[in-house]
Amino acid sequence: MKNLYLLILFPLFSIASVFAQDIIVLNDKTSIKAKVIEITGSEVKYKKFDNQAGPVYSVSQSEIANIVYENGDVEIFEASKPRYGKECYIELPQCGLIVACLDLAKEIKWGEANNYAPDGWRLPTLKELQCMCKYQNILHLNHEDEYWSSTTRGSNDAYSVTMDDCEDEKNAMRRTRAVRYVRNF
Repeated sequence: MKNLYLLILFPLFSIASVFAQDIIVLNDKTSIKAKVIEITGSEVKYKKFDNQAGPVYSVSQSEIANIVYENGDVEIFEASKPRYGKECYIELPQCGLIVACLDLAKEIKWGEANNYAPDGWRLPTLKELQCMCKYQNILHLNHEDEYWSSTTRGSNDAYSVTMDDCEDEKNAMRRTRAVRYVRNF
């Protein structure tokens, strides 16, 4: 009888352990299944999830977009934010905008996109985003992505624009989309 209990419980513990991992998401959107050991001032030390008895690896914090911990908490790294300064913006007078030269490292919800904007930067309006779409080759916008605008419809929906056709679409704010911040020209 004892062996029967072990046969039943072992698969349950095995399944639970498959999901008890940290996910390190790099700026290039690749993921590392890991067990984070230590976060220092400049790097994250971890062990590969499938070899926790193995060596300790490290990755520079500047290469990390975020870490999703096994308990579901997410830590977003400052270095994953686009650099906003003289060296990293594109003037787009056709739209009356200065556009950040990089997207955020990952797609995020609409409310987070508004809260995440650095001082002086914001989400573009729907009209501005449609104008940006016309110049997506200059701005290096991802042709396959859908970007958030600041334009809302009601309290739960906001508009986004798909770069492959420049069409707007109403989306629930809880969905994730790409983000490119702007400021006035």
